[in-house]
Amino acid sequence: MISYQFWKCPVEFGASSIAINNVFFTFKLFDILFVYFFGIITKTIFSLFQLYIIEVNIIILITKFI
Repeated sequence: MISYQFWKCPVEFGASSIAINNVFFTFKLFDILFVYFFGIITKTIFSLFQLYIIEVNIIILITKFI
């Protein structure tokens, strides 16, 4: 999200050159993809971590009953 804020600046300052707009577009596109993939990765890790926590809780419950 930092890169998005950074690349939003040229547009906010009203830079109308095509080159800057193209760079802005490519970086915005890259940023969207990065955020998307980063989101998928973190979601996967988080869901695995949640499963791990659930398993640990089940093990703790079982050991408490034993």
